[in-house]
Amino acid sequence: AYASALTSLVLDNNELSESLTLPSLPSLETLWVNNNSIGQLAPFLATVQAQCPKINYLSMLKNPACPNFFTGADSDAYRRYRQEVLRALPTLKYLDASPVTDAERTAAAPQRSADAADDAADADSDADRSTPAVAPPAVTPDKGLDRMPMREADDLHASFGVSTYNYVGKHSEGNRFITDDSL
Repeated sequence: AYASALTSLVLDNNELSESLTLPSLPSLETLWVNNNSIGQLAPFLATVQAQCPKINYLSMLKNPACPNFFTGADSDAYRRYRQEVLRALPTLKYLDASPVTDAERTAAAPQRSADAADDAADADSDADRSTPAVAPPAVTPDKGLDRMPMREADDLHASFGVSTYNYVGKHSEGNRFITDDSL
């Protein structure tokens, strides 16, 4: 009963893997699984897709399946990761603290088959051709996307937060190696 009304779930720092089992969470919009052990993206995304149909916010930072600066990966690997996640979860608004852009959504759209493309071409034969068609990114079976869309310099954003922390010294071990004769 509680799971059906849950809208946010934070599972950070729990050593979770891609074999995570989730109950049906029909109202879940936010899922954080940062700093876990999710190594394979496809099984994890299949679980989230099946159990969380309303998911809008997902954060997977510091997982082996999420290549980013925390794991030493380059920006191309992170872009490919974002596209794979968006293919599986097209309703996402935010992924890893960054908003999903229209360009990313377009690039991640599933490729149409040749038959579907032929049918669409036949249907468009009488249509006005004044607007040029945009070709989807090239895909090769072994490499995935060859060319990823680049963000403009003014489209890059960073996220940060501000909090108030009152240090009370409880559980502190900072001074345990200082002896009286060192003072």
